[in-house]
Formats: sequence, structure tokens, C-alpha cells
Amino acid sequence: AGLGLTASMLAHSAGEFVIAQVAPFTGPVAAEATEFNAGIRLALKAANAAGGIHGRQVVLRSLDDEYKPDKTVTLFNQVAATEALAALMPVGSPGMTKVLKAQLPETQKFPIIGVIPGAEPLRTPLNPYVYHVRAGDLEQYRKLVDHAVTTGLSRIAVAYAGAESSAATVVSEVEEEADLSR
Repeated sequence: AGLGLTASMLAHSAGEFVIAQVAPFTGPVAAEATEFNAGIRLALKAANAAGGIHGRQVVLRSLDDEYKPDKTVTLFNQVAATEALAALMPVGSPGMTKVLKAQLPETQKFPIIGVIPGAEPLRTPLNPYVYHVRAGDLEQYRKLVDHAVTTGLSRIAVAYAGAESSAATVVSEVEEEADLSR
């Protein structure tokens, strides 16, 4: 799905487009956030070198939520109140969960782009302000099982870390998909 920019959003910042990245640049998943940030900056550098968007440069503002959900909410609200057009939030399921439960994208009318956490509760119901960039966890499990069965594997193990309820869902989905694939 593409991001439709309204005239008022485009007029919001006459000289440049500002995008905010809220991510855990410190904390347990800092390496992942830093790598995404480097990739985003590289892509923006190339886009800007090619003339930007309609002649405007794209600027990235990076904010560290420290992998703390309450800080994610605070920073999301802060960037939604600025000239930024959207938030990039590819890392941090706990923060994303809190932002979505509070319905901040809808109430702020501020889109989130590049969502990578694939957990189904972060994907359903469909949110018109949230743009995922990869398949959900369940679809990924299905593809893994299909591939395993196609290659002749008959036994699949599931290793997980985290909440027991999430693990039970994963195991149940993998078992169901394995049964369907036979």
C-alpha cells in the first residue's frame, strides 16, 4: 500500500520532507535499530542526491526510545506534533504494542511506516495508518513449514523465547500447517 500525502501534509514543510524514526538505539535491540537507521539514511542519501521528492530533500530525525514502551508513546506523540509527515518504527514490538493499543496513529492521524514486528495482534484489525513491510508471523510460519515439507522434512522443532502464550500460538500454527501440508 502506498502512502497518500494530502495537500495539507505537503504544505506542512515547504523546504523539506521530515520523517521521524522512533527506535531503540540503546537497550537490548540497539544493534538492530542502528542497522535499520543506517539503511534508511543510505536510502535517503541516494534519494536526496537524485533530487529528493519533487525537488525537496528528505530529512530523517532519529529518536531513541531506549526500548521502553512509555518512552515510545511519549516520542510518538512528540513527533506527531511536529512537521514530520510520518514515523518509521521498524524495531520494538513492546513500544509498537503500546502505541497501537492507545490508538495513537488514528487519534493523531499520523502514519507509521516500515513496521516489521510480525505478531498478529500488531496487524489485526487492519489499521489504515500502519504500513507493514513484511508478512506477518503466521504467514512466515506457513511458508517455513511448506518449504520444509517440500524438501522432504517430516519433523519440525520450534524454538522460542518469550511469553508462553505466544509460544503456544506459534506451536499450534506450525502443527496445523504441517498437518495441512501432508
